[in-house]
Amino acid sequence: MTTGIWAGMLLLGAVMGLMHGEGAAVWAAATAGAGEAVTVAGSLVGNSCFFLGWMRLAEACGLAERLGHALQRPLGRLFSSVRGQEEALPPMAMNLAANLLGMGNAATPFGLEAMAALARQNRTPGRANGEMCLFVLLNTAGVCLAPTNILALRAAAGAVDGAGIAMGGLCVGLAGAAVSVGGGWLLGRRR
Repeated sequence: MTTGIWAGMLLLGAVMGLMHGEGAAVWAAATAGAGEAVTVAGSLVGNSCFFLGWMRLAEACGLAERLGHALQRPLGRLFSSVRGQEEALPPMAMNLAANLLGMGNAATPFGLEAMAALARQNRTPGRANGEMCLFVLLNTAGVCLAPTNILALRAAAGAVDGAGIAMGGLCVGLAGAAVSVGGGWLLGRRR
């Protein structure tokens, strides 16, 4: 559906440009935009390789694993109603640790494993329980110490201070996580 919307907007823009006698400008903008897309994609690949290399070093030296172990105790308190925590908490902790370090690709398998463990403990199969919803909310809050994709995009766009939004992003992610936990706690008390 999204592809259809984008295609419709592009087609509508081209038709409107042609109707107003600006066909040459439409063609020039389309080719210039395609050239810029290739340039940005090349910059993103280079920056992504750089950051992924650093993240792989962090992973190889055990930083992600140590961070995951450190997160298990607070997660155990937050998800105290989860039965059989030894099955669900380690992948939950590793997922959140990988997201904290900006390793979103590495976080996905841990998140899927954690959700599968939470689903096995769910008393109403086929329906998400409070713990599953809270985990998804924490995961999507976006708490990240090194937002590598955003840093790479800003560098590719030629931002003067590419990392200037890192602290603001971290604050927003922490605020989102706090709202997620607080909202989950409030909604859980209403049951």
